[in-house]
Amino acid sequence: MRAAKKRILFVEQSMDGTVGGSHTCLLDMLANLDRERFEPLVLLHEANPLLSQFESLAETLVIPPRDAWHLISKLHGISVGPPAVAPMLLQKALNVVRVPLGSVMRWRRILARHRIDLVHMNNTVFRVGEWVLAARMTGTRIACHQRGFGSS
Repeated sequence: MRAAKKRILFVEQSMDGTVGGSHTCLLDMLANLDRERFEPLVLLHEANPLLSQFESLAETLVIPPRDAWHLISKLHGISVGPPAVAPMLLQKALNVVRVPLGSVMRWRRILARHRIDLVHMNNTVFRVGEWVLAARMTGTRIACHQRGFGSS
């Protein structure tokens, strides 16, 4: 009896419009992945010119990162200064909790929904805390791949 294919989620963290080496290395990995043993899924935080190539090699999700709330800017008549300090502090406190915690729960749902066995962070060992927590919550293994520039 043949073992079930392992499902790998490849996460490309680029969010600045740059398309470069990490993208092309990921495309190469996907093109050469043993499809008898592994089933890939790709998560991008933004669409890019290589999107159709990713989609031809694996199911591809484009999910932007969670944005901070900007409640104060939506309230009319509040000027910057002492009267606005309390609402601004409340907004910052809510965002400190909402953005990372919301992201962890969002990634946890994706890992569970797609029955992911391994998360491969394609281009960083930094900024992976939310993914590490989500993987821990679902019992999913995680590997971080540093590409490009970064301190050791």
